[in-house]
Amino acid sequence: MSNKNTQRNDHMEEDNRPPPQFPDNWVYAQELDLVIHMPGSCKQCDEFLSHLMLASVQCLWSYREALMERADNLNTKLRYANQRIGEFKDKENELHCQLRIVRREANDL
Repeated sequence: MSNKNTQRNDHMEEDNRPPPQFPDNWVYAQELDLVIHMPGSCKQCDEFLSHLMLASVQCLWSYREALMERADNLNTKLRYANQRIGEFKDKENELHCQLRIVRREANDL
C-alpha cells in the first residue's frame, strides 16, 4: 500500500513541474499530411511517428479505414470546391456578357 502512495506522490510532483519546452522547428511532412517537429527533436512527435509507422507497417485495418475516411472527406471537399469554381466561372462569364452589353450601350449613347 505504501508503494501505491509513493507512486501517487511521484505523479503529483510531476504535475507540479513546468510544461516541457518544445523546439521551434515545426515542419509539414507531406507524405504523412502532418505538421510535426523535426524527427529527433521532440519526444512526443517521435513517439507519435513511431506509433503511426507501426500501424502502417502492420497494415492495421482500422488504420487503413481511417486513411480511407480521410481521403473520402478530402474528395468530398474537393468536389464541392470544383463545383463552386464552376459556379464562379459561370457567374464571371455572365458578368463579362453584361459588361459587353453595357459597353455597347455606352458607345451608342
